[in-house]
Amino acid sequence: MKAVFRYYPLLPSDRLCAGVFDLTGHPVSEGTLYPAQQTLYTQLTAFEDCRKDAVLTSPVVNFDESGLHVTAQLQWLHSAGTHAPTYYTVHRKRGVLAMVAGRHSSHI
Repeated sequence: MKAVFRYYPLLPSDRLCAGVFDLTGHPVSEGTLYPAQQTLYTQLTAFEDCRKDAVLTSPVVNFDESGLHVTAQLQWLHSAGTHAPTYYTVHRKRGVLAMVAGRHSSHI
Protein backbone atom coordinates (compact mmCIF):
# COMPACT_ATOMS: atom_id res chain seq x y z
CA MET A 1 0.00 0.00 0.00
CA LYS A 2 2.86 2.41 0.68
CA ALA A 3 3.69 2.34 -3.03
CA VAL A 4 0.38 4.10 -3.69
CA PHE A 5 1.82 7.27 -2.14
CA ARG A 6 4.60 7.13 -4.73
CA TYR A 7 2.25 6.83 -7.70
CA TYR A 8 -0.62 8.97 -6.45
CA PRO A 9 1.17 12.09 -5.15
CA LEU A 10 -0.71 15.17 -4.04
CA LEU A 11 -4.14 13.53 -4.23
CA PRO A 12 -6.94 13.85 -1.70
CA SER A 13 -7.24 10.91 0.69
CA ASP A 14 -10.51 9.67 -0.81
CA ARG A 15 -8.78 9.35 -4.20
CA LEU A 16 -5.84 7.57 -2.56
CA CYS A 17 -8.28 5.10 -1.03
CA ALA A 18 -9.83 4.57 -4.46
CA GLY A 19 -6.36 4.05 -5.92
CA VAL A 20 -5.56 1.38 -3.31
CA PHE A 21 -8.84 -0.34 -4.13
CA ASP A 22 -8.12 -0.16 -7.87
CA LEU A 23 -4.67 -1.69 -7.36
CA THR A 24 -5.49 -4.33 -4.77
CA GLY A 25 -9.23 -4.91 -4.84
CA HIS A 26 -9.32 -4.21 -1.08
CA PRO A 27 -10.97 -1.15 0.44
CA VAL A 28 -9.00 0.94 2.93
CA SER A 29 -10.17 3.73 5.16
CA GLU A 30 -8.70 7.20 5.21
CA GLY A 31 -7.57 6.43 8.78
CA THR A 32 -5.30 3.70 7.41
CA LEU A 33 -3.57 6.14 5.09
CA TYR A 34 -2.38 8.57 7.75
CA PRO A 35 -0.13 6.19 9.75
CA ALA A 36 1.38 4.96 6.46
CA GLN A 37 2.01 8.54 5.41
CA GLN A 38 3.73 9.29 8.73
CA THR A 39 5.93 6.21 8.36
CA LEU A 40 6.94 7.27 4.86
CA TYR A 41 7.62 10.82 6.02
CA THR A 42 9.99 9.54 8.67
CA GLN A 43 11.74 7.06 6.40
CA LEU A 44 12.22 9.54 3.55
CA THR A 45 14.01 12.25 5.56
CA ALA A 46 17.49 11.05 4.57
CA PHE A 47 16.42 10.74 0.92
CA GLU A 48 15.02 14.29 0.95
CA ASP A 49 18.22 15.68 2.48
CA CYS A 50 20.33 13.91 -0.14
CA ARG A 51 18.15 15.22 -2.98
CA LYS A 52 18.21 18.76 -1.59
CA ASP A 53 22.02 18.65 -1.28
CA ALA A 54 22.34 17.40 -4.88
CA VAL A 55 20.24 20.32 -6.14
CA LEU A 56 22.07 22.90 -4.00
CA THR A 57 25.49 21.77 -5.22
CA SER A 58 24.53 21.57 -8.89
CA PRO A 59 26.08 24.25 -11.13
CA VAL A 60 22.82 24.62 -13.09
CA VAL A 61 19.35 24.62 -11.50
CA ASN A 62 15.96 25.39 -13.06
CA PHE A 63 13.51 27.08 -10.68
CA ASP A 64 9.76 27.16 -11.20
CA GLU A 65 6.58 27.70 -9.22
CA SER A 66 2.94 26.90 -9.77
CA GLY A 67 -0.18 27.77 -7.81
CA LEU A 68 -2.19 25.08 -6.05
CA HIS A 69 -4.89 25.01 -3.41
CA VAL A 70 -4.13 23.61 0.04
CA THR A 71 -7.15 23.48 2.35
CA ALA A 72 -8.95 25.89 0.01
CA GLN A 73 -6.13 28.46 0.17
CA LEU A 74 -3.88 29.40 -2.74
CA GLN A 75 -0.29 28.35 -2.08
CA TRP A 76 2.72 27.78 -4.30
CA LEU A 77 4.49 24.60 -5.34
CA HIS A 78 8.15 25.50 -5.82
CA SER A 79 10.48 23.25 -7.77
CA ALA A 80 14.23 23.30 -8.17
CA GLY A 81 15.42 20.85 -10.80
CA THR A 82 18.67 19.69 -12.30
CA HIS A 83 19.42 17.15 -15.02
CA ALA A 84 18.69 14.39 -12.48
CA PRO A 85 17.08 15.31 -9.13
CA THR A 86 14.22 17.73 -8.59
CA TYR A 87 13.22 19.10 -5.22
CA TYR A 88 9.70 20.35 -4.39
CA THR A 89 8.31 22.43 -1.53
CA VAL A 90 4.97 24.14 -0.88
CA HIS A 91 4.91 27.65 0.57
CA ARG A 92 2.20 30.23 1.10
CA LYS A 93 4.25 32.85 -0.75
CA ARG A 94 5.87 32.90 -4.14
CA GLY A 95 9.18 34.23 -5.38
CA VAL A 96 12.73 34.32 -4.06
CA LEU A 97 11.84 34.59 -0.35
CA ALA A 98 9.74 31.43 -0.54
CA MET A 99 12.49 29.57 -2.39
CA VAL A 100 15.04 30.58 0.25
CA ALA A 101 12.62 29.50 2.99
CA GLY A 102 12.31 26.14 1.21
CA ARG A 103 16.12 26.07 0.88
CA HIS A 104 16.02 25.66 -2.89
CA SER A 105 19.14 27.71 -3.27
CA SER A 106 21.97 28.80 -1.07
CA HIS A 107 23.14 31.17 -3.79
CA ILE A 108 20.20 33.59 -3.78
